[in-house]
Amino acid sequence: MSVAAGGAPGGPAGHQTGGEGVTGMDRRGRARDNAELASASSRASLDALFIMAAQQAPHWRLMTMRLPQPGATQVTIMIEEADSLHPYPRSTLTLDATTAGVVKWEPFANYNLGRTIRSWVRPVHTGEAIGFIGQLIALLASAGGVVLMYTGLALAWRRFWQFVKRRRRASGTAPDERRDIAPSQAS
Repeated sequence: MSVAAGGAPGGPAGHQTGGEGVTGMDRRGRARDNAELASASSRASLDALFIMAAQQAPHWRLMTMRLPQPGATQVTIMIEEADSLHPYPRSTLTLDATTAGVVKWEPFANYNLGRTIRSWVRPVHTGEAIGFIGQLIALLASAGGVVLMYTGLALAWRRFWQFVKRRRRASGTAPDERRDIAPSQAS
């Protein structure tokens, strides 16, 4: 008997989820043959994969597992570790889907320089990298951007009105000039 997503035995209505000798239906509704069913039953359980990942990183905070496609031989687990200066220190663990053995372990501490810098881009950009001080710096930088936007618009507005005044003076229709002319004609 297989366990469907959500932990309930059996599958969706109308689909068989059996073992040996029974042709079942996968999520896309296509028929699976007996060889695929046999290989699916020979895979390591999710519990075994989780136990192996927890042994690999005992101080984990969050695990994200990409479930393998039918016929895939490896399972990738992203493990967010708790003991690091980085807000999201993600290590990558690749396990064998049948034996739950470690195929590849890439701890966050062993990333090369380029990958380490790439992983720090988002936390530095959002201010998460240094905690409160980093968020304060990000706030001041954002406020500076708003001030720059305001000053740019204010300069453009002032230049626009100066341009309009010059055009009116050049065409002789400026309201200021009419006021100046009127008192001199009255005398």
